[in-house]
Amino acid sequence: MAQIGGSAASIRRFLTLFVAFGFIVMALLIGLSRSLERIEPSLALTLDPLNVEALVLTATEQLNRSEQPSELRGLDDRLRSALPFNVGDARLYSLVGEVLYRTGQTEEAYRYFDHALQLSKAEIHALQRKIVRSIEEADVASAVGGINVLLRRWPEKFDDVAGAFPAILADPDGYASIRAALVANVPWRLSLLRSLGRDPATTDEASRLLLDLRSSAAPPTPDELALVLASYVQQKRYETAYRVFLFTLSEQERSSAGYVFNGSFAPIFSRRPFDWSFPRQSGFELTFLPPGRETGAKLRFFDKPVKGVLLQQYLQVPPGRYRLRVNVSGRALHFPKDLFWSLQCAHSREELGRLEIPEGSFATQPLESSFAVGQADCPAQILRLSSGLTTDSWLYRFSGELTMSDLRIEKLAE
Repeated sequence: MAQIGGSAASIRRFLTLFVAFGFIVMALLIGLSRSLERIEPSLALTLDPLNVEALVLTATEQLNRSEQPSELRGLDDRLRSALPFNVGDARLYSLVGEVLYRTGQTEEAYRYFDHALQLSKAEIHALQRKIVRSIEEADVASAVGGINVLLRRWPEKFDDVAGAFPAILADPDGYASIRAALVANVPWRLSLLRSLGRDPATTDEASRLLLDLRSSAAPPTPDELALVLASYVQQKRYETAYRVFLFTLSEQERSSAGYVFNGSFAPIFSRRPFDWSFPRQSGFELTFLPPGRETGAKLRFFDKPVKGVLLQQYLQVPPGRYRLRVNVSGRALHFPKDLFWSLQCAHSREELGRLEIPEGSFATQPLESSFAVGQADCPAQILRLSSGLTTDSWLYRFSGELTMSDLRIEKLAE
């Protein structure tokens, strides 16, 4: 009897060790599966069929790779078999819905999409499908709401939904929903304006939104205005660009309007094409002086080469005869190449007039030059302060200090 009892104990020990070994192997397989799920999801799923992360990644890869419904056979069953163990995972319901949608089972697919969104409002596949269906059913308010959820969670997906905005904006309710979203300062506001401005067919919608936002709690920012106006300029729609520029000026900015905007060089910058812009160069420093004893724009040259454009502004001067006038003063100015103001047609780059800046030291004096804008092919102009230097050669170094004020264009009697 003792021998029999000893044999039973040995068997129990063996079974205990065997089960323990099995648990160890299972734990190792699960751990290895977890470590491989991102880099080799198919292998990770083989090692642990219950690894839901590996299943989601494998299914997503297959959906991205497969175009024919026949290639999705078996994927539906694999996903459904995992649902009882992962009843709260919205991704699985969404993926089942995507497989059903691609195999033509649309209504059943949307039941899964709806359930996925009940579990997670930002589930990406379900959300994208619901946005498309909302647009198809003319439920634009729901479409905008879905887009807002999607882009808040997945901002990199903007290009995936960008094509929907023209249709939404064409609908009055859709336009109102988009405007309300922009007033709420949604994080995709600038992306939307950039996308609309990039396409000539929708640039007007971008400017319409900006004009409507002027009196809202979230008026257009300088960057937004600059972006849309630059789009018009790139499209050579100068008259529309200038009109939008004027309509979006603040009360303070409106006092600086004229043929030349901010000709007194007050330190206000909007970065818009019809305002002053200047490149950053190491050869000089440009300062717009605040109101005080000395006003205007001060240029300090650092005894280095200076080439190209130092300061510029787009204008819209109608046909006629004019005078370009600016007050300047200088201290120890030395220009190895010319420094000059020029007025050119924006479209053809034809030069209409030029003002040369003198060298040396001198008190404030006016410089002026007459020019004419013709009837044709000059709908907008570019006013520039430029250097005649075309190469970065240390043989040509600019030095001294130049102050400019009260730059204006005056219409002459015909």
